[in-house]
Amino acid sequence: MAATWTYSDWITQPYGATRLSRLRLHIQEVSEKVSEEMAADGQSSSSNAVEKYLESLRKTEVEEARLCGGAPTAAGVTGRALHVNVSGFRE
Repeated sequence: MAATWTYSDWITQPYGATRLSRLRLHIQEVSEKVSEEMAADGQSSSSNAVEKYLESLRKTEVEEARLCGGAPTAAGVTGRALHVNVSGFRE
């Protein structure tokens, strides 16, 4: 049975945080599919095609994060935040 992906539309999103978020959600659902296939009989029986697809998505995530200003790290990809000090601000 073919998998139905909820977040496979990530690629149709404009470049930016929304696109990256949807890509990460898609990576999660593909990861879960790989885990399901492996857990079904307690052996590593996941589709090689799904695993290769997951690997390509993870590489794409790094590139998308760079486009969004993120930086790849050993643990994955992190975003960058801009902090601005505002002098004279009063509540």
